[in-house]
Amino acid sequence: MNVLFASPHNHMDQTSGAAISTRSTLRALARSGHSVRALTGSIFDDDSFCEEDLTRSLRRQTAERRINRFAAKLDGKSLEFRTIEFDDAGVLSTIFLADEAFAPTPSRIPPSERSAFYRYLAKELAANPPDVFTTYGGDPRILEAAKQAKKQGARTVFFLHNLAYRFPGHFAPFDAVVVPSEYAKAFYKRALGLETVVIPPIIEEESVVAKERDEKYITLVNPAVEKGRNVFLALAREFSQTLPEASFLLVDARSKVEDLARIPNALKTTNLRSIGNVSKPSLFLAETRILLVPSLCEESFGRVVVEGALNGIPVVASDRGALPEVVGDPRFALPIPKRFSVSVSGDLVPTREELAPWLGIVEKLWRDETFARETGEALHRRCEGRRQTVVERKWAEFFDNLARRADARRQ
Repeated sequence: MNVLFASPHNHMDQTSGAAISTRSTLRALARSGHSVRALTGSIFDDDSFCEEDLTRSLRRQTAERRINRFAAKLDGKSLEFRTIEFDDAGVLSTIFLADEAFAPTPSRIPPSERSAFYRYLAKELAANPPDVFTTYGGDPRILEAAKQAKKQGARTVFFLHNLAYRFPGHFAPFDAVVVPSEYAKAFYKRALGLETVVIPPIIEEESVVAKERDEKYITLVNPAVEKGRNVFLALAREFSQTLPEASFLLVDARSKVEDLARIPNALKTTNLRSIGNVSKPSLFLAETRILLVPSLCEESFGRVVVEGALNGIPVVASDRGALPEVVGDPRFALPIPKRFSVSVSGDLVPTREELAPWLGIVEKLWRDETFARETGEALHRRCEGRRQTVVERKWAEFFDNLARRADARRQ
């Protein structure tokens, strides 16, 4: 089976949950013997990401890269472009870049690059039609690519990672739309009348499970407003007085610790430290004693919960979106007052009274080692169905069925 994933969003983006999940799926398909290709552009969730960052990232992934340079005419202008080709654990990957890629633009990608990317994709589809064409993202031009692939006999799949889509026509060219949770399935059925398939994301355990643990911190990944950074900071401040031995850790992702500078005294909390984005979650999970996921947004899944579970780390999350589904125990899926939402001011901080449920359970997990260990072990058991081998089988079965339908369509 020949699978092609294509999107102007870069599939190597380590700050994007959608990219991480997609890349893991493609690598799993390659391991199972399928021919898998990825053609992506220069859109990264992290606005500060530059070409030097990309080069360093690729060096960590592979020693061999081939760079092709060529010119193309757009709107009467001759422009220079490059492709970077490499093998990502069996996924034949191509990154398409304009010479001005990563230059600051309102859309984070030069318009010339975006147009040239879709021209390049159309030629690739004509020259090497896939059995299955996959993508994600909101650019309407990707729909034309899906239609082209479908005319050539391919099955088309949309990876729907979030709850942001509001137009059902966006999914018309796709034979299947995959969502990561039952919550997301119900959401899109209710909001758009859209039928979807539920398959959790693949969590690559080699990069997630820590070989040795030194439990030091209460951790939050991605210090963004929507991920509950202000709840986390308020907890850190409260515990600096009542539980001074507890230390809190912020891990950069799409949002940076530097973004907290606008919050008065946010970084002056003595029990708080931060680290930059890491290549493997195991690096910070090895030092995590309790993992907090106080999201204000309606999460479509919550992969960090599973990452914690695989390490036996107790996780306390909010009750927003799919988080209660993934956590699987209402004692550890706690409410956050409705006045806290993604749209409110970024400097809104909860009161001690509003934090009371969080303060109580986090303090108990910190002080009671037996309770913490049993909580982490129970979460680990509940997430057995989201283990890498289990989920890879689900994805393999899904794509095998698609390939058989693609063969039938071409006959």
